[in-house]
Order: sequence, then C-alpha cells, then structure tokens
Amino acid sequence: MTTTPGPNRHDARGALIGRDLPIRRDHLYIDGDFRPASGTYTVIDPATARPMGQAPAGTAADIDRAVAAARRAFDTGPWPHLPAAERAAFLARLAAAYRQHSGHFAELIIAQMGSPVSFTAQTTHPPAVLDFYAALADDDRLLHEERDGYLVHREPAGVVGIITPWNMPSKTIIMKLAPALLAGCTAVIKPAPQTPFDALALIDLIDWLDLPPGVVNVVTTPSNSVAERLVTHPGVDKIAFTGSTATGALIAALCGADIRRVSLELGGKSAMIVTEDADVHAAIATVPAQSLANSGQICSNLTRIIAHTAVYADVLDALDSVFDRLTVGDPADPATDIGPLAFEAQLDRAAAHIAQAIGEGATLRRGATILRRDGHYLQPGILTTDDPRNHAFRVEIFAPVLTVTPYIGDDHAIELANATPYGLDGCIWTADPGRALHMASRIRSGTVRVNGAEPPVHAPLGGYKRSGIGRELGPEGLAAYLETKVVATA
Repeated sequence: MTTTPGPNRHDARGALIGRDLPIRRDHLYIDGDFRPASGTYTVIDPATARPMGQAPAGTAADIDRAVAAARRAFDTGPWPHLPAAERAAFLARLAAAYRQHSGHFAELIIAQMGSPVSFTAQTTHPPAVLDFYAALADDDRLLHEERDGYLVHREPAGVVGIITPWNMPSKTIIMKLAPALLAGCTAVIKPAPQTPFDALALIDLIDWLDLPPGVVNVVTTPSNSVAERLVTHPGVDKIAFTGSTATGALIAALCGADIRRVSLELGGKSAMIVTEDADVHAAIATVPAQSLANSGQICSNLTRIIAHTAVYADVLDALDSVFDRLTVGDPADPATDIGPLAFEAQLDRAAAHIAQAIGEGATLRRGATILRRDGHYLQPGILTTDDPRNHAFRVEIFAPVLTVTPYIGDDHAIELANATPYGLDGCIWTADPGRALHMASRIRSGTVRVNGAEPPVHAPLGGYKRSGIGRELGPEGLAAYLETKVVATA
C-alpha cells in the first residue's frame, strides 16, 4: 500500500474555489434572492485539517423565512400548476448546466470532504438523475390516470424539507430535489455543515436558470437546533433525509408527532457473499469500487465479506493483494484510491469502532490505524471474526475497513447476511445463476448485486429494517413526492 498524503496541495485547491461559480460565502438563498447571513462558520479541508473557507450560518429565523417563501410559492405561485413537461424542461436545463460546471463541483467536493477525484460518481450521477426525471414526464399517466369508474390524480406533496449528508453531498440533494420539482413541490434545502459550498454552487445554477422565487431555497448552518426547526416547522409537508440511522430515528419521531410525511435513506452494513464455486479473484477485484468507494464512506458499500470456508483463505489472500496496491493520499490526485475521512470526529469515531471490535475478539489482520492528523487519514484495514455479535460485524464504521467472516453453507450465509439491523445492499458471487437468484430472494435488503453487477444510477434505492423508509430514484422516488387523490365520476 502506498501512502502519499499531500498537504502542500491545499493552496492550489483553495485557489480553485469560487473560480467558476460565484459562491456567496456569507449569503443564504431565500425567495429567489441571495440574503446576507447573520454570521459565518469555518469549513475544514480534511486533507490538511486546515480551514478552507467560511460558510453562511443560518438561524431558525432564516428557516422560517425560507419555509414561508416555499409555502407562498406552493400555495399561490405557478410552479405546482405548470404542465409536468415544463417542469421537466427545467430539470433538463439544470442537468446541462451541471455538466458544464462538473469540474468545479468536483473541486468543491474534494476540498470539503476529501472524496477522491477518481470517485467520479460524485459529479456524473447528479446530471444523470436530472435527465432521468426529465424524461419520466413523457409518461402520460404520470399525474393523471383514468380507471374504471374513477379518476386518479397524483398531486404534489407540498413544501419539502431536504436534509442531506456530507459523504455524497451533490448527489443526495439532486436525488431528492429532481423528483420533488418534477412532482410540483417546493423545497428548502439544508445541506450538511461540512459540505455547504456545492449546495451554494448548485443554487447559483438554479438562480441563473430563473426558477420562480421561493421554489428552491437553501439555508446552510452548523446548528442542529436550526435543522430541527426545519423538521418540525408547521409549514413543511414532508421531510426527505439521508444520513445516519440515529439521526433518521430522531427525525422520524419528530415527524411522527405531527403525522408529517417522511422518507429516510439511512445506514447499511452490507454483505458480499463469496460461494465455494465463485471466481474469488473476480469478486475481490470489485472491492475498491464496491466496498471501499469514497474512502469507505458510502452507506451501500459491501463492508462485510462472507466467504465459504473452502475459499476463505483464498479470499483473505486476494484481499491482501488488493490492499497492497491501494494508494492513500491527496484526494485531488487522480492516482489516489483512498482519501482522508471527512472530518476529525469521523476519524476518531472509526478508530473507536475498530478498538471496540478488537476488544470483543475480532482479529486485526492489517491496517485500520490512524495515519496522520494533519489530514484525517486512516490506513485501510481488514478485521476477521466468526462472531456475528461482534461490533465490527454489526456497526457501520464508515471508513475503509472490511470485516471478513467464514460460513459453511448457503443457509448459514443467508443467516449471516441478515444478522445486522440494516438491510440496504448485498452481493452474491457464484457460478450458478439459479442459486444466485434463490439466495437473493432470501436476503433482506433493498438491493442485491449478482457477481458484481451494478444497478443503473436511476434504479430505486432504499433499504429494509433500519436502513430507511421508502425509496429514492426510479419512478418509486417520484411517488414519494406525490399525494394520490381519487375522483369518483358518475
């Protein structure tokens, strides 16, 4: 494994910020206008642990103003009443504008949360999602359907509060905003405090495209109480959240008190099952992309490798070979596979999870130690355990650390795959297609990949159990922003 963290690149990255889109570091976007914030807060570059800039610090009063603007735009504005094709045309224009500035969005995401530039999904997925929803408007039954003796009208859910995480900041905004806008909703976006700048860059594009005032509003803030104000605001009809399961449970409880609509895309602890007849080297070759993507900071990563005892040793050897070739370094360098963790508390949290797992009997095969703190770098690591009660087997570490566990038969593999509180993703490697489909039908997760197959970017995303409520993307993602009304006719 090569390690090349490079804090000397900080100034070069910092100089790029604001080069392309005029990010207003002390302004929020409310009611179609850039409004001065009452204060700012510091955003840290995780590659250097040094400040990269100031961001506007919104208050509860700013949330009130943003929700009021979204409420007016929904209740009295034209947006909910436009033909779906006109709303779709806006999404198509936004997709084209995003692609034009995709390099700038990449620079912002790298500098804010340390995502390796080689992880191109950060900037290729958002415009693809916009294009998918723009094309979906061609379905004549999208909003209105005539059935035998009655009509079905699908109407926008109303004002949507969008709360997004730091690990995939731009994509998670777009995968909520695109279907919400196509449905005719209005929105208030509250991005993660660690990643405010790509949201502000996105709103520059939206402002340039002349969306009606109040349809989209952005309030950045480091304050949990300000975010809670958005969740509990009586003017909000629905909350769409991506983030940790703990925070999702709190949001669900707050929304439940008011019977407010809520969709949650939460954590995962997904398993890759490698059967005795699988191509071990082909399976483990997918680990950088499917288990360690974004430096291990994706909820759908396959972080548990469950290997048949007949190939268990081969799996460990193949993993060692893959890990030996990983380059840990500056996320702006195209040669980097693993960048820093997004912030210092995340680094410390990952280290604590690893220590607890070892304390409970897991064996540290390699790595999984803090490399440096002038940058939030963790050495990629492998833990082994045969105990599904072990901390590393059940808890989302959210770092480039895998757990490897042996199994003795298909029933045992399924039992282990399902033995966590999560149910987001999964994978089965086998030479027998029928066996793969039978096993997939028994895994309690929202996605199952067979022999490394990747679902398309627009496929429905979501999970069972504590991995969330509802689905995002696909037609199912649009349904989350619609209310269904039946009109009986004579």
